Amino acid sequence: MFLLLAYSLTIESVMPPIGNPQNVLVAESSGIEAPFITFVYKLSIPTIINLVITPLILMHLMIGKATQKRKIAVPIAEEAIKDRREAIIAAIGLTTTIGMLIVNDVLQLMGYPHIQRRGLIPFTIAAGIYIFTKEPGKTLSKVDWGDNNILHIDVYNYGGGLEKWCSKPASKHVYE
Repeated sequence: MFLLLAYSLTIESVMPPIGNPQNVLVAESSGIEAPFITFVYKLSIPTIINLVITPLILMHLMIGKATQKRKIAVPIAEEAIKDRREAIIAAIGLTTTIGMLIVNDVLQLMGYPHIQRRGLIPFTIAAGIYIFTKEPGKTLSKVDWGDNNILHIDVYNYGGGLEKWCSKPASKHVYE
């Protein structure tokens, strides 16, 4: 079951441009027009095929182990939702972020003004979520910054910040 979950999450992360760090780099570095829509459009069929085939392969490989004693999954108390309000705010933030990225891509495809530095969208929504939490300092103190360093680099790059910074002469980096 653990392998199925791990493979499914990995396969699913291929479809959106914010699903994994490699997609963020490809979306921004390649100059793909409307990356959110383009990624989902081009990668949805292979992703769905893999989500169907992978469990079948794993079931085939595990047939011989089916006679082992079954184990019952037990919820972990630390992972339970402790504050319904905070969970709703997070769900609204996630939904709004994805919706705004899609709307931004649609505006780009239609030739209307849009946000070119797409990293600004999730950053702004995350700032709004932070403001509306009951204990923002406590929430921020629970973030494991070590595991999120690559995320910050990706968001910065997705917003075009790294590209802009790297295009300056080396002497200017010292003063910024």
